[in-house]
Amino acid sequence: MSGQPYKLPEDVVEWAEALKALRTVAGAGHIYPYREQLAKLCDRTAQLLREAVPA
Repeated sequence: MSGQPYKLPEDVVEWAEALKALRTVAGAGHIYPYREQLAKLCDRTAQLLREAVPA
């Protein structure tokens, strides 16, 4: 949304750091207009993680 290039996290450590940053931003209220959309996506993702079969 900022127009800057974005690179997805590449491993579990980077994903954990990204989620921690999201939690900080969400707690500060900066994502208000997108709050419900983001919450639904996070819920669906968490459910998929819980259902994932270990390889």
